[in-house]
Amino acid sequence: MAQEYREKITELVRENMQEVASFLIVIGVVVACLIFMFFLHKNGYLWHSDFYDSLDVNSDGKLSYDEWMKYYSLPRHKHPIENCMRVDFYYADCNQNDELTWKEYHNFRFRNKHCVSSAVPTFQQWLELNPEFPEPTKSSKYALSTSTMARAQSKAYQNYFSILQARENELMKKYGIE
Repeated sequence: MAQEYREKITELVRENMQEVASFLIVIGVVVACLIFMFFLHKNGYLWHSDFYDSLDVNSDGKLSYDEWMKYYSLPRHKHPIENCMRVDFYYADCNQNDELTWKEYHNFRFRNKHCVSSAVPTFQQWLELNPEFPEPTKSSKYALSTSTMARAQSKAYQNYFSILQARENELMKKYGIE
């Protein structure tokens, strides 16, 4: 009698173990799929943002300069370019074809990746390339006075944003945007 009970219990445990193992395999596959989808989404391969899609008027999957400027056009955005998000187009257009793919937009906007070859460098890139902006020497880290640095930085901002404005004027003329 005891032997029969032992065999029945062993059989029930085996049947349940198979079901538990199957369940755990299914859960593992689901979790792996969710992690993979999260990775794809985080890296910009899935799901465009609603804002990006709303600007893509012709639904071709990329934003032309014309589509971008329909949103950021000047009557509505009269403030200077240095105070406007329309500048993102110039930073994110890595291949300088006057169109933003989702990947270009996503990399700049959400991952803070800047193009090395953009038509307009970021301010930091411009400072690194600009010999006019004074850098403190290694031996006297604070040799430049605060007012000298402020004047140099102000001049750097003015020069830098004049480059941005020139690029914007060039594209606005090219695409007939006033």
